[in-house]
Amino acid sequence: MLHRVLAATSFVVLIGCKTIEVGIHQEDQEVQTIVVTTDPNEAKIFTSDIDNFWRAYNEATPQNDSIVYRDFYLERGSPGLKGFSKLKIANPTYLAIRVENRAKYYASIRSSTLAIRTKEEKIRESF
Repeated sequence: MLHRVLAATSFVVLIGCKTIEVGIHQEDQEVQTIVVTTDPNEAKIFTSDIDNFWRAYNEATPQNDSIVYRDFYLERGSPGLKGFSKLKIANPTYLAIRVENRAKYYASIRSSTLAIRTKEEKIRESF
């Protein structure tokens, strides 16, 4: 396995370290770097996507939600979120609709997703 990804809905925690380059066939012939490791002590745990999501969530209103999710969450996302969003989120409008339609769910997971930083040791143990 090249990498491990812990995902919950629109949240992605990418765990990895050693760098390899993988060619992605796109119009701009972009080369994407994927970070991998088998050593939990070398792994970097990225949680900034969670913080960015909740900042966007706090700022979003029905008049600006797609723009806010794009600017504050998706465009600032880690490489893991960018890859995940291509497969699962599609676009900021879809994300805004999903969050609005599942408001109770998102409210229920807020504290546990924000607490992920306190679980780094357990994440490394299960690596």
